[in-house]
Amino acid sequence: MRRRAVLVPSVAVAVVLGVALAGLAAWTGVLHLPYPSRREFPIQGIDVSNHQGAVDWPRVRAEGFRFAYIKASEGKTFTDPDYTSFAAGARRAGLTVGAYHYFTFCSDGAAQARRFIAASGGRVAGDLPPVVDLEFGGNCSHRPDVAEFDRQYAAFEAVVVAAFGRPPLLYVTSDFADRYLTGASARGSRVAGRRLWIRQTLGRPDGGCERWSLWQFADRGRVDGIAGPVDLDAYCGGEEGFAELTR
Repeated sequence: MRRRAVLVPSVAVAVVLGVALAGLAAWTGVLHLPYPSRREFPIQGIDVSNHQGAVDWPRVRAEGFRFAYIKASEGKTFTDPDYTSFAAGARRAGLTVGAYHYFTFCSDGAAQARRFIAASGGRVAGDLPPVVDLEFGGNCSHRPDVAEFDRQYAAFEAVVVAAFGRPPLLYVTSDFADRYLTGASARGSRVAGRRLWIRQTLGRPDGGCERWSLWQFADRGRVDGIAGPVDLDAYCGGEEGFAELTR
């Protein structure tokens, strides 16, 4: 008896669908690459902004997270509306807090620093060092050369150091680092050789604690107490080094 033909999706279509589903799972945080172990990196934390919405800080602390970097400002005009409440809530829950500023390439560096200080309140005893977020994603279209970037960053850093008593830690993406820190074009840059907070969600950053202090290992993590995805970070070092950061 002649049977009706059964339409079976091709292997190629199945692969495409599989990749798409895997991508969707990764994007939503359902599927992720293995995170660094708490045994190797016992001091882990999160970084947040107003995009996270409400945060239940005691539940975040109960998950074992030790610190939270919180966005305070961006450019020379924007103050994150949730910085003050987030910082207070995180401190009450027992997390160590740090403030970060998103640096834009189209604003004066000193003006950005003044915005950061006004938004964060400057140095608070027991807090982590200030951080400046240096990346192309979400930035203005201008791409300064190394000399121009150095001038604007120097102006920013001078004001921040005067207020916080120490230079900011540099949060960098790989493309930014290649242009201004490590690549051939970065020769002579004032930020070359600085200790870093590295964003790398695929694999582990090169080098060790002598090169980087913090590692953002996930940007779609899931944490009890936060409804949506959140950035996850690890400190490179032990208790003594972490305590030194807060002095």
